[in-house]
Amino acid sequence: MISGCATASATKEYADKQWKKNPHISPNSWKIIEGCTVGKIGFGSYRIGNEPAHEASLRKSLLSGVNLIDTASNYTDGQAESMIGKILSALISNKELRREEVMIISKGGYIQGGALLHAQTLEDEHTLKLNDNLWYSIHPNNLKTQLQRSRERLGVETIDGYLIHNPEYILSYVMMEKSEVTDADRDAFYAQLEESFVFLEQQVKEGTISFYGVSSNTFGSPDDHPDYIDLSRLNQTAANAAAKAWGRKKRSMFRCIEMPMNIMELGALHQENNTAQTFDGEERVSVLELASRMHLNVLTNRPLNAFPLSGGTFRLAEGAKDYTPSQLDTAVEKIKQSEDALNKVLEGWPQMDNRPLFNFTSQGEELLAHMTGSIQYDHLCSSFLYGHIAAFNHAMGQLRKNQPEKAESLQLVQQNYNQNMQALLETLRQHVRQKDEEAVRPLEMELRNRVPEKWKSTPLQSIALNAIASLPGVSCVLCGMRQENYVDNAIETFTMGDFADPAAIIGSQLNS
Repeated sequence: MISGCATASATKEYADKQWKKNPHISPNSWKIIEGCTVGKIGFGSYRIGNEPAHEASLRKSLLSGVNLIDTASNYTDGQAESMIGKILSALISNKELRREEVMIISKGGYIQGGALLHAQTLEDEHTLKLNDNLWYSIHPNNLKTQLQRSRERLGVETIDGYLIHNPEYILSYVMMEKSEVTDADRDAFYAQLEESFVFLEQQVKEGTISFYGVSSNTFGSPDDHPDYIDLSRLNQTAANAAAKAWGRKKRSMFRCIEMPMNIMELGALHQENNTAQTFDGEERVSVLELASRMHLNVLTNRPLNAFPLSGGTFRLAEGAKDYTPSQLDTAVEKIKQSEDALNKVLEGWPQMDNRPLFNFTSQGEELLAHMTGSIQYDHLCSSFLYGHIAAFNHAMGQLRKNQPEKAESLQLVQQNYNQNMQALLETLRQHVRQKDEEAVRPLEMELRNRVPEKWKSTPLQSIALNAIASLPGVSCVLCGMRQENYVDNAIETFTMGDFADPAAIIGSQLNS
């Protein structure tokens, strides 16, 4: 286990080293979180796993100025945390990085994958069974288990920031059970959070975390929304928890919130859904404004995947370079040829019952026809393609065992199929990126008319990232960086600097 945590002195030295390596980095590319200096773009690890490209991206990020990592116990069933721990350990062992230079944020609450299989063997009245694949609990017993496992996977003694992950699921569960959320239900909800906060205050005392907070998708929702979370009430809940944990009044260690925000989803900026105390009374303010007045650190996520209230889903990024639709036709045709080759090898085998064992195109082509962008692509991969590939390789292993005389031919077919499927996945990614670009082209044109001259030729994703990172009150924008070119987009925002007037670029009607 790597000792230590992010410190003010070490993170400042980290920033100084980055300036020496890249003197073009703008001074306003660094933000202060709990006294520590962090880059304004952070490494988001949703959908990050043990893949060479992901490892290379994280390594490049940490060595280029991105020194805040955001993860969670359920991201890729713990693989995200394990990969982060692996790269951190290697960089620290090679003396390329110090633990104290990096801020690590993780989250708990979701019970999925392997954690769900374990939870199913227990009887826990505090666990909400939302569906067959997702349970949820913020009870101290579950948080203790998840925090310990996160520390083990990350290989660190101390996680800098630990967040309750989307506690609005508790309110959603109430809605599912009763079709309404009463005042009594909300009181019970904040009482649960207070119990969780007492536990987290104690973890700060023990040194397993440095501070804590809440990540919620509904901070920016209207205050009459059933699963809306009230930041002012959260803050009071944390104050109550701190008094209980420390035995006296003190400022709580509730120091951070995380929420979605992008140039098409600006509820956190525009929705006046919180009450703030003023010199002579109260006023209604946005959650971003209230967080600023409370001196809370604000992490924003989903900067490039937009789900505006007007409907639809949008990917705020440029399309693939040099892609043509014929490439997808070619990739699909190669999959058909692989399937034909497999059926030929198995021809005459009684168990085949005169039917093809695998036929991607019978389902796949129909799914492809309905795929309109990257978000649908990700869903297709997780709900069908990845499972199809895993099932195919498992079945091929069984076939080789049962048909040893055909093992060599089957091995060749399997290798060919997997190569063609990986080529199809990459071609599909390029295809949907083109779809994304078509969908946001009017928005992109409007944005390019608004940005300063030096930004007009930069990628859309860099503009979208920088627009949110330039907002007063935003501490760090978390961006999923599964490829090294995504890291390049982040570093580009460092060298270009903040927008002097982000409101003039975003505008109040950009998402209409």
